[in-house]
Formats: sequence, C-alpha cells, structure tokens
Amino acid sequence: MKKKIFAAILAATMALSITACGGSSESGDSSAKSESEKVEYIEESQIADMFTNPNNFKGKYVKLSGQVFVDPEQDGDEIALQVWHDPQNAEKNFIVYFKGDITVKTNDYIEVDGKITGEFKGENAFGGEVTAPTIEANTLEVKSYMEAVVPTIAEITPENAVSEQNGLSLKVDKVEFAEKETRVYITETNASSDNCSISVYDIKILQNGQQINQDSSSMSAYEGNYAELPYELLAGASASGVLVFPAMDSSASFQVHIEAYSDNWEIEFSPFVIDVPAQ
Repeated sequence: MKKKIFAAILAATMALSITACGGSSESGDSSAKSESEKVEYIEESQIADMFTNPNNFKGKYVKLSGQVFVDPEQDGDEIALQVWHDPQNAEKNFIVYFKGDITVKTNDYIEVDGKITGEFKGENAFGGEVTAPTIEANTLEVKSYMEAVVPTIAEITPENAVSEQNGLSLKVDKVEFAEKETRVYITETNASSDNCSISVYDIKILQNGQQINQDSSSMSAYEGNYAELPYELLAGASASGVLVFPAMDSSASFQVHIEAYSDNWEIEFSPFVIDVPAQ
C-alpha cells in the first residue's frame, strides 16, 4: 500500500517522476515494534545532514514540521504526505506515512514525530536525481503557520510600554521572539475628537544601537494571518495588530519608534517612542 501511495503523490509533483530507483522501508505498524527497540532521536544540528543522506539516519527518530504541498493520498486509515520542511524556499522535501484517523489537506502545516525509514530516489523534469527522506510517523498533528514555521521561543509582556500625545495612545502589548522573526503586538487608541493616521509601515525598532526595519519579505505577511495594524484610526476608536521584524535579541531592551498625524492641522505630534525593557 505504501509504495502505491508513494508513487501516486510523487507523480503529482513537478519535481519528481516515477522513474524511481529506490523506495521506502516496509517497516510495520509502530504498535508492533519490539519493546526492547532503542528510540534515538537525531539532534537538531543533524537535520540538514538527514535531508542530504537519509539512509545514514535510518532507524533513528526525528521531529519535523512543514507544509503539505501535494494532495494527500489515502488508503483506508493510512495516509501519505509530501511536505516542505522549508516552505518559504520550497526546500527540504520529505515523505510521511501515518496510520490513524486524521484529516489533512494541501497547504496544511503539520508536525510529525516518527522513525526515519530511508529515502526515495527519483528524477526531476531535467533528468537530475532527487532524493527525499521517508518517515513513518508515530504522531501527526495539524498546526497553525505560527506553530509549525515560526514558533515562539521567548515572550515578554512589558508593563507601561506606552506613549501618549494629544489623546492618541500607542502601546506595546506583547513581544514574541521566534528563531526566524520577532512579532510585536501593538494597540492604538484614539481618545481625541479627530481622526488620526499612523505611519504603520515606517515603524522601526532601535536595539543595541542598531535600527531594525520591519521584515517585508517574510512569508508571515500572507501565511500568518496576523491581525493588521490599521493606518487610519477614527476618533474614539481603538485597534490592535501585529508587526513582523527580523529575529532579535530577546534579552536586550529596545525602543519602538512611531510617527503619527492628526486630521486636525492644528495638532502636531512628536515621534512616539515606546521603551520596552529587557525581561
């Protein structure tokens, strides 16, 4: 059954064809494993090597996340998935087999914990050889983009991280630090009688003497579904949103610099500076 599903999903991709010269291991169901079998997980630093030489890690275990990019193939309660471990660059393709009751769709993000069973070899459209590690998953979970791709490794909720002028208040509610990005949660509150405009896309951070601009190239902008901080804020209104910056030092304090304007030309704002202390 595995070879049948394996062939089907690889045939559906542009990168691989069924001129295969290898295949996945036919290991049995995880419940049938010997109780004396040693479960050894590879190190995080070994994952790159696993994608290059999967057979060198055959029989060991790994925890991986990624995005499904081919329609899943299912036979009874067994499912086969083709996944990008690095979806932003469409790299590090791996194959997952899982037996259990779960619903997975193309473009879903997943996290697997399982045994490396070998590699599949095939040819791409240009005749070059392509390999993909094969993993027999003991557990498989559908995750959000944030959980699978940019999980939080440190978080702070600063007190009194707020700046106010002329009835307009800007506050940093929370900061989440991930390996690949930093998420700054901001709330705008306009208690004045005039509409205000906030230069959202020009918001910058100053940390350790370095200016940090927002990460406009991050795939979080379209995959994360983060709440957007509005540019225009009506009188009496409040709104919150998330800004994405490159990965930052979670142990150092920083300042958020924001510029704002009022529809009332008689009101002038100095640049807002919000101090976020080290935690």
